[in-house]
Amino acid sequence: MPKANPWNRSVPRVELDHRAREARLRLERLERRLVPRAAATRFVAETRPLSF
Repeated sequence: MPKANPWNRSVPRVELDHRAREARLRLERLERRLVPRAAATRFVAETRPLSF
């Protein structure tokens, strides 16, 4: 199967840059939402006393 050419001339460079920027920003927003939640969960688990 032929590989897709990432430098396809049918897409203007500005639009390609815009798409890449939007994808990067979406990933950063997702990471910001996930990282604090994971850190807070670990903190709660470490400070919660064990009950037997």
